[in-house]
Amino acid sequence: MNNIKNKKFWQIKPLSFSLSFVLIVYLVIILILFGAGCDQGDKRAVYLSNQQTLIDGSLYYNEAGCARCHGINYDGKGPEHQSLKRSLKNKSGVIVPSFKVMLDAEKTPLDYFRTITMGTKLMPTHAYQSYTDRGRWAMSHFLYSLTKAPHDNQSIIKRSKALRAMQKKLEEIYSKKRRWDMGYEPLENRAVAPKLDELMKRAR
Repeated sequence: MNNIKNKKFWQIKPLSFSLSFVLIVYLVIILILFGAGCDQGDKRAVYLSNQQTLIDGSLYYNEAGCARCHGINYDGKGPEHQSLKRSLKNKSGVIVPSFKVMLDAEKTPLDYFRTITMGTKLMPTHAYQSYTDRGRWAMSHFLYSLTKAPHDNQSIIKRSKALRAMQKKLEEIYSKKRRWDMGYEPLENRAVAPKLDELMKRAR
């Protein structure tokens, strides 16, 4: 024991060459993976979809309060949907759509992105321009993933063609800038959307 304590650090037997080599390779791999993970979030195109994108989209769905009308099951039966539907009698109501439907084969996530960005005539509050493009694309891809996929060959071919056309268009647009100024209007120029509480009062 005394002999070990009295040894200088340069007198301690070094690791074998093979073990040292394995440790070095392991550290290099860890550093490469760490670097790739750090860069991926910044370099990945904002319109692309992956598993994390869908998770983010579901979080934005809840954060934006979409479940109040569209429901926690995405079926258009949120706690406010009946009141909004009843106000149709006064020609001011809204039929809340379900996201679990069979879309037209030529519809793509771009249709959701356009609605979220620019809003609709009945519900201009859908214009979530305060969200980044990445955030709105996350919501768009998530909602699109909830829809029922077509089964017949003709519709499958149409959908595939539409998705390729969307991809080509987005590559062209985002190759020039990071944000798509689709229908962007400054806050002071935007039309005031009817508040949900006001629609609720009309329904009573």
